[in-house]
Amino acid sequence: MAHLNIEEHSNTYLLNSLVKKSSVPAFSRAGQAEAKPQRIFWLSVLLMCLCGCGYETNRFLGIFIQYPVLIDVETENSGTLNFPAVTVCNLNRVADYYSECFENNKTWSACTQESLF
Repeated sequence: MAHLNIEEHSNTYLLNSLVKKSSVPAFSRAGQAEAKPQRIFWLSVLLMCLCGCGYETNRFLGIFIQYPVLIDVETENSGTLNFPAVTVCNLNRVADYYSECFENNKTWSACTQESLF
């Protein structure tokens, strides 16, 4: 049994490894930064980007909500419909040894049991 290092399984270690492997560039750069000013810089970049995203989302939703959506649906039932042309192409035919089962109207289970023995 391998000895588990308690330090490797602490919450701080797991959070730090998650931040370093993040797909968000500013977040991963902040996790990989060794100096505190670099970490503060990348976290502030991330915060500014999140604020900008929130601002643009709010602005877009404000414009979107200003214009109402009107839907007018009219249905007409003529009573008869033209049936479309149908082509049946059977490329997956039944094997010849099952043809006797279909000719004699045997159930599938009866047909497969006879073929097994």
